[in-house]
Amino acid sequence: MESNQVFAKIYREIVRNKGLLPGLPGLALKLRDTVAQPRHTLEDLARVIQTDPGATAYILQIANSPLYATRLPAQDIKSAISRFGIPVTRNLVMAYSARQLFSNHSEAIEQAMAGVWQLSVRRSAIAAMLAVRVRVDADQALLAALLQDVGSLPVITYLSSQSRQLPPPMVLLKFLEALTPKVSALLMQRWELNDDYVEVALKRNQWDYRHAGETNLVDVVLVARLLSLKNTHHLPEWPTLEQVPALGRFGETGLDEPAAEELLQTAESEILEIQSLLQ
Repeated sequence: MESNQVFAKIYREIVRNKGLLPGLPGLALKLRDTVAQPRHTLEDLARVIQTDPGATAYILQIANSPLYATRLPAQDIKSAISRFGIPVTRNLVMAYSARQLFSNHSEAIEQAMAGVWQLSVRRSAIAAMLAVRVRVDADQALLAALLQDVGSLPVITYLSSQSRQLPPPMVLLKFLEALTPKVSALLMQRWELNDDYVEVALKRNQWDYRHAGETNLVDVVLVARLLSLKNTHHLPEWPTLEQVPALGRFGETGLDEPAAEELLQTAESEILEIQSLLQ
């Protein structure tokens, strides 16, 4: 059986086995339902978030970080929500909830997922940094980049269930590269997330993606993915602007390798700050 047929078979098995596809995390689901109510208030949202002490601490930590802090610190969840606005609060709760999906599994799965999560966090921090520079919503970019590989969890779980152990790292990587985009998109559709997030997931490996008009969310996350892989074995050499058209949308002449190195060095403290909030 050819590799494409193997990948197609596994994808069908994952789609059929609903137990492999996690639902929207509980807190994020409750918050979404609350926001859907016509007359919801900040107090309603605050009550939902406060049912989870970890989420409460997480939201307050970000509200009082240099990214959002004002002269007066946020003393409670309501003031934090007021500072963020509802859409950003919803994204932050989703980001917090996503982190929980990557834990509480068997040791082998947790080890594999830890590597995926660390790369996702790095990519998200870079995406938020890039988004500001091209006038794309930074909070959307952060969440889209963070969730781009969420489909790797059902893939890893399925592969582990077949032989009670995961395949060797390079074989596992091959499966993840082939299957994660479609499974991530499927999960996001089940969770009723915005179509823009689904598009980011589907375009995960489409480096030659090009379009007319302004820089969009897909461009930002594609370039963030490249920058997060720079100087790793995943990216043996920096691609050309022709190979990755999205690179041409950053800077006056686009991001060639020297420009990419300079951007990473200049923004590293900003990137590390965002990473620390997502860990």
